[in-house]
Amino acid sequence: FFLAPWLFAFLFPKYLAAIPYTQFYGIVIITTAISNISVTALVSQRLNRELYIYNVVNPVFLLILQVPLLIGYGLVGILIAKTVSNIFNILLAVLLIYYFPSLKTTQRSEDST
Repeated sequence: FFLAPWLFAFLFPKYLAAIPYTQFYGIVIITTAISNISVTALVSQRLNRELYIYNVVNPVFLLILQVPLLIGYGLVGILIAKTVSNIFNILLAVLLIYYFPSLKTTQRSEDST
C-alpha cells in the first residue's frame, strides 16, 4: 500500500498512473482477508443455515453494487464495490453469528436429534 509509489517508480516507470489503483486494491485485499475469516467462523461453528444466507446475500449485494458503480466510475467503481461488499460481508457474518440466536438455537436443536 505505502510502497506502491516507490515500487512502481523503480519497477514499472511507464505505469505510474496505476499507483492509486494499486493502493486501493491493497485495501480490497485486506478487507477480503477479514471477510474470509468471518466465513471461516461460520463454517467452524457449523452454522449451515447462516452459511446459506451468507452465500446468497454476498453475490447479490456485490452485483447490485458493481453494475451502477462500474457504469459511473469504471475500474475505481469496481474496487469501491468490492471493498464495500467485503465490509458488508464482515458485518453480515457477525450479525449471523451473534445477533440471530433464533437461527442458532433452531439449528442446534436440529443437530441434536
